[in-house]
Amino acid sequence: MVRAGQLRFCLACLWVCAAAGCDPAPSAQDHVTVVGGLAGNPAVSGATGTRSGTGLEDGELIAVALTMNTAQIEQNSVAVSRAQTTRVMALAQRFVAMHMSAQDRENALLARTTLMPLDNATSAMLRTASMEIVTRLQTSVGRGFDREYTGSETDAYRTAIDLIDQTLLPSCRSAAMSTELATLRQELVGHWDEVREMRDVIVGEGTVL
Repeated sequence: MVRAGQLRFCLACLWVCAAAGCDPAPSAQDHVTVVGGLAGNPAVSGATGTRSGTGLEDGELIAVALTMNTAQIEQNSVAVSRAQTTRVMALAQRFVAMHMSAQDRENALLARTTLMPLDNATSAMLRTASMEIVTRLQTSVGRGFDREYTGSETDAYRTAIDLIDQTLLPSCRSAAMSTELATLRQELVGHWDEVREMRDVIVGEGTVL
């Protein structure tokens, strides 16, 4: 049965695609979309303004990328402290480390270019969707946590990959931003494969690993 929270998250992701001007239907590729964002990212919340529209400028693209990484750091940090098995905890720790590294890489990009993060409808909606995931994980208790975490992250990573494919990369105006998004996408696909595999094992066994 689909929970109300999961349904709201899926609808939010569709809204993100619509607001950003992408096709809400999944891509033909098996690995698709994802990611969320969290409020409180100084690089995003401290931007010079908010802009809406169907196209995204490079400043908006870097804001979305930073938001994605902040979201995953927050979501996976919950699992680091609440996971019921060492294998799931180790997975979450690797994900946190990778997204912190990606954030450092994006901050270095900002330092060597004229890019300025600009908050926008897509980054704002990602923050809202991610905050719901974090709340759900924080209220999940006992042996069901690992199932909840791997299921939520499978959906989240899938959503972000499509967002990159359908909206962010096609909107790029600079080679540096295109390179960063391509690198981030590759990392997200790897995470999606890992967490989906673990989710399938947990669901197949009917218990936690």
